[in-house]
Amino acid sequence: SSDILLSTDFLDQYCNNGKKFGLSLWLSSASPLAYSCPSSFTLLIDDDYMVSRGNLIRLLSFPREDDPLYEGWKMVTSPFRFRLHKHRVSLSDYPFGAFLRTSHQGAVLLSAHMAERFYYGKRVINVGG
Repeated sequence: SSDILLSTDFLDQYCNNGKKFGLSLWLSSASPLAYSCPSSFTLLIDDDYMVSRGNLIRLLSFPREDDPLYEGWKMVTSPFRFRLHKHRVSLSDYPFGAFLRTSHQGAVLLSAHMAERFYYGKRVINVGG
């Protein structure tokens, strides 16, 4: 088995989040690399996060077989409406008062099974990026 670290560089803009997530899902589940070097798990992490290797190893040490895994910090938030905010979302772009409760994409751990489900699901519903 080989250890592979892939790194990409995107502008830190709200509209790029879907693109980053989509590229990561493709690389981990449907790209030629995924077929030639399959992995059991994919860790997507932003450059300003810290990972405890001990906790990560402990989490992944339990046998899972094909159990879907989607781990991350659950984010409950509303859109930023202030005009000068870096991640502002206008009312016309998103006319709702709250975002769906999702795992924050700053640090997400996916099993291979879950990455594949997300990849093909994202293609069907086409959620940006």
